[in-house]
Amino acid sequence: TLALAPSNQDVIYALVASNVAGSSTEPQEHYRGGMHAVFRSTSGGGPGTWTAQVRNSDPTKLSRLLLSSARSAFGRECGFTSSSSNLFYGQGWYDNAIAVDPTDPERVWAGGIDLYRSEDGGRSWGLASYWWAMDIFNAAAPSYSHADQHSIVFHPGYDGVSNKTLFVTSDGGVSRTDDALAATARGTTAACDPRNSQLVWTALNNGYGVTQFYHGTPYPDGSRYLGGTQDNGTIRGQDGAGADGWETLLGGDGAYAAIHPDNPDVVYASYQGLSLQKTVDGGRTWSNSFVGINGGTLFITPYLMDPNDPERLWLGGTAIWRTDNGAGYWRAASRPLAPLGMVSSLAVARGNSERVLVGTTSGYILRTDSGLSDDQTKEWPSVRPRLGWVSSVAVDPTNENVMYATYSTFGGTHVWKSTNGGATWRGSDGTGNRKIPDIPVHSIVVDPNRPSRLFVGTDLGVFVSTDGGGTWAVENSGFANVITEWLTVLEGPGGPTLFAFTHGRGAWRVPIRN
Repeated sequence: TLALAPSNQDVIYALVASNVAGSSTEPQEHYRGGMHAVFRSTSGGGPGTWTAQVRNSDPTKLSRLLLSSARSAFGRECGFTSSSSNLFYGQGWYDNAIAVDPTDPERVWAGGIDLYRSEDGGRSWGLASYWWAMDIFNAAAPSYSHADQHSIVFHPGYDGVSNKTLFVTSDGGVSRTDDALAATARGTTAACDPRNSQLVWTALNNGYGVTQFYHGTPYPDGSRYLGGTQDNGTIRGQDGAGADGWETLLGGDGAYAAIHPDNPDVVYASYQGLSLQKTVDGGRTWSNSFVGINGGTLFITPYLMDPNDPERLWLGGTAIWRTDNGAGYWRAASRPLAPLGMVSSLAVARGNSERVLVGTTSGYILRTDSGLSDDQTKEWPSVRPRLGWVSSVAVDPTNENVMYATYSTFGGTHVWKSTNGGATWRGSDGTGNRKIPDIPVHSIVVDPNRPSRLFVGTDLGVFVSTDGGGTWAVENSGFANVITEWLTVLEGPGGPTLFAFTHGRGAWRVPIRN
């Protein structure tokens, strides 16, 4: 990233991430994705005018960590870990921001996982925020600012005297400090205690409805709902608390979730990787629930609860796994899937737990009619309607021979339909001006009362078909025109309700009218 000095636009800074770089004091791999260097030109960026102000071989360790996790890199020195080695976790490919104080070309801000400030043109740096302070104190320390910085912006009236306001954006939204000149933390213990920095950050997210959901599901009565969100954990909302009244149940990158229909205190939730968690007390305590799974999974691991038996769950990764005792123990239900890709979606037929449908990251659709007895020796029959990522699969709740699959890869047909139990498939994107455009489709659901009515979540919002996928139209009942990662239908006494969990505009719902 680049930044001009507003007070002298001949001064330009560049914050450069590293693929692999060396260091005099740390192994090379520690800086993969971390900072390579901060460069500066005082001649408008002309050829031959750039000078490295700091590199990842600098003798001051803190100054080498602008794009790495300071807490992990100082884990041993701060007593955060008993391990003999520190972990750096460089993320310069993702969070990388730099800005120059409007009043002083020597004062520079940098953002990676945390925020840093330099007073001497980028040659040395102080730590200005602590992403982990929320976890340590169970409440935000004054210097807490959410991890993963993307933008640093000074108030238009900033003068460094009467107005010292600075705004930052991160994976947690927008934050502000009213004293951007407060002391930062320096030295070998800078990362050890959030009180080492005098910067005070305030979150500005109330009413800022841009949460990025990966998955979500409502409680059986429809008045509560929860889902996994990008870098904001698994969160739960309820009607009485309002749009801003969500609570955090688990941290990390929240992923899939499932709720026991007869005992809503039993909830399954997860975060990145293989991390399935279970609570039996409504979310007060959680326990690991993936014993028996011995293969790899996606960053966001798909799993689902059998609609016919809430004690049975299915989970996919390099193979397909099944539990029959509420995730007490998992058993393989297939051979390893390579080279078919990894499991990216699953569905179970309503009324027939033997019939299971699976999609993969390489475009394959697998099926079985003996799911309850399949084991690690079973090779599931498969077809490949097209190349790409199978983002969701679904079985018509009124006819188990009718199945659907969606692809979130650009190009080609995005909705596919089978009427013979998954043996063969045909494209169902529609035609002419009643066709889904060439955009990723992420999720599909079938109206249980009118199975010819389908809803899909796409990069442009929700589309609806009333003829089983023959033609499509934009759903105009109030959803946002935004990436819609997951759709689900809740059946209730007042009729079905469609819930949409979006990747950028939070969660939505609307009654499905006949």
